[in-house]
Amino acid sequence: MGLTLSYGWKLHTTSNGQIYEHIVNYKTQGHPYPHVLAGVGMSCKRRTEFMKRVTMTELLAMAAAVVLLIAMAGPAYAQPQVTAVDLGAVSHNQPDDADMGVSYSLTGADAARTAVAWYRDGSPMMGLYMVFEGDASNALLDLSGSGQTVTAAGDVSASTAWDATGGHGSGGAFLYSAASGNRFYLDAGTVMNTSAYTKALWLKKVNVTGTAHNILSSASSSPGFHVLYAGGTANGHVTAFHSGQAIKVQDPDTLEDGVWYHYTVTYQSSDGAMKLYRNGVEVASGTAPAFTDQTLYVGSFTGTANNQWEGYLDDVRIYDHVLSPEQVLALYNSSDTIRAEETTSGEDWYAEITPFSSTEMGSAAQSNTLTIATDPPIVGDIPGETVAEDAGFTVIDLDSYVTDANHA
Repeated sequence: MGLTLSYGWKLHTTSNGQIYEHIVNYKTQGHPYPHVLAGVGMSCKRRTEFMKRVTMTELLAMAAAVVLLIAMAGPAYAQPQVTAVDLGAVSHNQPDDADMGVSYSLTGADAARTAVAWYRDGSPMMGLYMVFEGDASNALLDLSGSGQTVTAAGDVSASTAWDATGGHGSGGAFLYSAASGNRFYLDAGTVMNTSAYTKALWLKKVNVTGTAHNILSSASSSPGFHVLYAGGTANGHVTAFHSGQAIKVQDPDTLEDGVWYHYTVTYQSSDGAMKLYRNGVEVASGTAPAFTDQTLYVGSFTGTANNQWEGYLDDVRIYDHVLSPEQVLALYNSSDTIRAEETTSGEDWYAEITPFSSTEMGSAAQSNTLTIATDPPIVGDIPGETVAEDAGFTVIDLDSYVTDANHA
């Protein structure tokens, strides 16, 4: 643990004249603020007398006391860390019909949350991944591995809009608003894939009387836009559509104020198939025309006041492909699992885990790599056996009946 000690005086001007405060503080590596261990106020005259009496031995004794206090209290200020990361397979090769789950240990002061980003054949599985944790600055980071730059937009700053406990599960989140002088949304740049996509997130509406309530939509209203919203003509029903779409894909139920929901929408350009999921279950489907606008606003459409989300959005994920229904359900269950339906024989997979406390982001840790088995094991017919009373079974070697190309 890196450590910086400082020892000195701080001058204060009060109604009783100038007062010096004798301070000893320290700062640990990775923690943003120094911690005062001792503070004694005294007048200018007493400060001079005190300095005359302090010897080098006494100063060293003070330093020793500080080090002892840090040894006792230091772990409480440790940066959040992830250790012992493993995908949990019993062998290097992962069977192609099994799910992958990552395990890890989370340590450090106030360490409570992680972001798990998956990589397939060295490329990020997601195009955008935002968990809104750590603090207002860290909440703007894309953790997918794709390197998207996300900026805060509207009338208020990210630090004003960020709520450390407002998110799903009482984690961090931004509060989006359409109120005059208090508008807030995020500009995620160019991130949408026009061939196929999946949008997924948690949302909580806090103003059921609002009009627009855009969730994840284009930056422009020009032909070719894409929209996920719940206001206007949607009347509180979460709705997905593209520019020029005659029949929109809409949740039959309306949103309740103050309730968290998980929504996912998928789109495939080859057949125009669009599906909408609420809390892991498909609730609507339809056919959507092609779209061309690859920009994305989180909590807005076009950035205008009448197209703002009002409430909280959390755990925003954008994929450049259609997720399977099984993977959609895993997202709703807040699982760090990759379902077997997402994998193909011969692929190499690994995960990157980033830890968070309520005020900090720790260093990311990478797991081991798993290769999806090219051929699953084949179990042949095991012969039956009839055993006479008081006779024993014939011992057979089960390995003789299993063919496994990956473990010959």
